[in-house]
Amino acid sequence: MIIFDVVSKMALDATLTTLLSAATDPKIYPLQAPQEAVEPYIRYSGAGVGPDDEVLDEARVQLTIVSDDYKEVVDIAKRLKALFDLQDQVSIPSDDYYIYYGKLTGDMDVMEPEQGHFEKTVFFNFKYKKKT
Repeated sequence: MIIFDVVSKMALDATLTTLLSAATDPKIYPLQAPQEAVEPYIRYSGAGVGPDDEVLDEARVQLTIVSDDYKEVVDIAKRLKALFDLQDQVSIPSDDYYIYYGKLTGDMDVMEPEQGHFEKTVFFNFKYKKKT
C-alpha cells in the first residue's frame, strides 16, 4: 500500500515536524493514537479505490489532525495540502510504486467536546502503479 510511502514523506518533512512539535516521536499514528499521545498529532488510514482507468490504481488516504488549538489544526492541514495536493507534480519516493498523482478531494472539521479538541480530516486520492 502506498500509505506507508505517504507517511514516510510526512515524517521526513521538516515543516510538518515543526508544526507537530515532533522532536523524537513523529506523532503520526495508524487508525488511532496511543492514549499517551500529545497533541497535535495525525491519525491516518487508507483505502483502495480501485482502478479509474486501465493503467493506474487509485488509493484514498484519510489524514485526521487532532489538536486543542483550531488554528494549529488548520495550519497542519495547509501543510498537508502543500505536500500532497499537487496533481501530476506529486513527489513521493517509493521502493514499490510509481506515484503519479495526488489530489485533495475533501475535508471535514469536527469538535470533540468530551475530549476537548478539534479534528480536521483531509482526504487525498493518489494514482499509482506497482513497480515490476
